[in-house]
Amino acid sequence: MIQIDNIDSVNEYLKWVTIKADHHADKVNAVCISLLGAIIWKNEGSIKVREHKGRMKNQIWFTCNNTTYNLSYDHATEKINLKKGRSTIYSFENSSTHEQIRAEFGKL
Repeated sequence: MIQIDNIDSVNEYLKWVTIKADHHADKVNAVCISLLGAIIWKNEGSIKVREHKGRMKNQIWFTCNNTTYNLSYDHATEKINLKKGRSTIYSFENSSTHEQIRAEFGKL
C-alpha cells in the first residue's frame, strides 16, 4: 500500500488517476476529482492506495467513523464503486452530481 499523507502525494495520485481515466475510463475521468475531495472531507485516518510493483493502482481506502471504505474502478460497469467491505454502497460516474457525491459521503 502507498500512503497518501501530504499534498504532494495527493497531487501525484490525482494526476495519475486522471491520466489513466482519460485513456481508459472516460466515463469517470471527471468524477474522480470530486471523489478525491469527498475522501479528504470525510477521512479520519490514513488514506492508502493499492500498490503493485511499486506503482499506484485504481483502488483507494479511507476511514470514516471507525469504518474502512474503498473506492475502485469497475471495468465491467465503467463506474467507480464506493464499498464497505465487499458490499457496494454506491456507484459513481461523470453524470453523478456534486449533490449526489456529498449526499452519499454524508451518510458515512
